[in-house]
Amino acid sequence: MALLITLLAAFGVTRCDGDASNERAAGDVPAAAFAARVLGDGQVEINVNVPSRHHAYLDAGEYGNLIPLAFDWQGLTPEPKITAAPTGEHDEEVKARVLRGNGRFVFQFAPPAPDLQGRTIKVRSQICDEDKGICYRPTWTDVSL
Repeated sequence: MALLITLLAAFGVTRCDGDASNERAAGDVPAAAFAARVLGDGQVEINVNVPSRHHAYLDAGEYGNLIPLAFDWQGLTPEPKITAAPTGEHDEEVKARVLRGNGRFVFQFAPPAPDLQGRTIKVRSQICDEDKGICYRPTWTDVSL
């Protein structure tokens, strides 16, 4: 029994409602794609592209148990403030704001802005498959500025 539990946990797949599932994703595990650029004057734009028929969370949901998009600035201090973010849409089934398709985040560093060219930040995301009703294990992605 312990071996079975270990194998199921290794698949890294959970149902969107938080229940464990023994389903596996067919083929490659889908992931969000990220593109970042420095806009100047201490501003950074990060674009997120969520695969079709999937969503990413923009908040932790009504019960605080979901994993939203998050940004790790890798020691840049003070961290920038978000000045623009996608509103997404409220999904009644998961009781959270979700991002489908593309979203744009803009961050502003306080002056004097650090040298951002060539820096890397990490973005955490969790993608959920709406057809299968499963969410994949959260991942951290390195994004170059």
